Amino acid sequence: MILTLLVEPIKADLGLTDTQLGLLHGLAFALFYATVGYPLGLLADRFSRKWLITIGVLLWVTSTALSAFARSFAALFLCRMGLGLGEAALSPAAMSLIADYFRPEMRARAASIFITGASIGGALAVIIGGWLVGAVAEGGTVYVPYLGEIRTWQLTFLVVSAPGFLLAGLMMLVREPERRQLVSIERADGLLRYMRHRRGLLALHIGGMTLCSAGTFAFGMWIPTLLIRALEWSPQSVAYYYGPVLMIASVTGMIGGGIMADRGVRSGDTARPMKLAFLSMIALLVSSLAVTFFTHSTVPMLISLALFNIVGAAPFGVSLAALLATTPNAFRGQITAVYLFGVSFGGFAVGPPVVGAFSDNLFSGPDGLANALALLALIVFPGAAFMLGRAVKPYRTAANEMSRLLVTASEKTNA
Repeated sequence: MILTLLVEPIKADLGLTDTQLGLLHGLAFALFYATVGYPLGLLADRFSRKWLITIGVLLWVTSTALSAFARSFAALFLCRMGLGLGEAALSPAAMSLIADYFRPEMRARAASIFITGASIGGALAVIIGGWLVGAVAEGGTVYVPYLGEIRTWQLTFLVVSAPGFLLAGLMMLVREPERRQLVSIERADGLLRYMRHRRGLLALHIGGMTLCSAGTFAFGMWIPTLLIRALEWSPQSVAYYYGPVLMIASVTGMIGGGIMADRGVRSGDTARPMKLAFLSMIALLVSSLAVTFFTHSTVPMLISLALFNIVGAAPFGVSLAALLATTPNAFRGQITAVYLFGVSFGGFAVGPPVVGAFSDNLFSGPDGLANALALLALIVFPGAAFMLGRAVKPYRTAANEMSRLLVTASEKTNA
C-alpha cells in the first residue's frame, strides 16, 4: 500500500505514466499473488501453516526493501512480483488457522479482525509515507549511513519493510492448532468434485467479490493521488487528514460487519454474511460516486471517503467467513486460494491499471482521475451487487447443509 502515496515522486524519478503505475500496483503484484495462491493453499491444507506464513513474511518484506533500489520500471515490477509471491502465502494458511481456532458463530468477527490488519497497515502506509515524504521534501533526498544520499521514496520503502523482519520472528511463536471438522467430504473425492457441487455459489460469490475488489482496490490506490491533484494537498496533508480517516473508517467497517454477521448467524439467519456483502455493494456505489463528485470540496470529500471505506471494508471479512462456513476443512486452504485468485486478480491486475488507462486515454484536465474512478465504479459495483444478491439463496442452502453434516459427524464421533 505504500506505493499509493509515492506515485508522484516515483513517477517523476523513473519517468513513468499513470498506466505503468497502475500496472505496478496491480498486475505486477497480482501475477504471483493470484497464480501461486492455489499451490500455497494446497500446502496449507497439508503442512504447517505457521511456517508457511513465516517464510512468506520474510519474502515480502525483503521484496519491499529491495524496491528502494529499483531504478527502472522493470526492476520495480520484479520487486512487486516478489511482494505478491510472499503475500500469497498468508491468507490461505491464516484462514485455515482461524477456522480451526474459532467456532462457526465467531468466525466472521475473527476473519474481520484478521483482515483489519491490512486496513490498519494501509492507513499506516499513508500516514508514515506522507510524513516521511513531507519531512524531507526539500531536495527530495536524505542521507542514510552506509547508503549515502537516497531519494525520499526509497527511504520510505526501507522504513516500512523493517518491522516485518520482527513480525516474522513473532509468527514462529504461534501455536499450530489441531485440524478440526474433517467431515462430509474425503480428500479422495478431490477439490474439483467439490467445486462442481458448489459451482453456482462459488461462481456468484467469487465473481461478485472480484468485481467489488476491482473497484475498492482501484480507489484505494488512486485516492491519495486524487487528493494531491484535485485538492492540491501535500503528501503530509494526506497523511495527517486522510490517514486517520482511512484507519478509523476501515476498522469500523471491518469489525462492525463481522459483528453483524455473527449476530445474524447466532439468531438463525445463516445467510446474513452474504446479505451484508450484497448490501455493501449498493452502499459502495453511492459513496464512490460521492467521492468523485466532491473532488474540490474538502469536508464533503472526507465524509464521502469515510463512508466509502466503512462500507468498502465490511464485505471482505464477512465474505471470507461465508467461504469458511460452506467449505470442508480438507479444502479450506485451496478454496481460499481460488477465491483470492479472483479477488486479487480483479482487485490488483484489473482495477488500478484500468483507472490509469482511463485517466491517460479517455479523460484529461484536473478532473480526469476523478472521472476515471467514477466510470469504473459505474461498471463494477452494480455487477457485484447483482451477483452477490443472487448468491444469497444458494449460500443459505450450502451453509445449512454443512451444519447438518457437522452434526452428523459429531454424533458418529461420540458413538
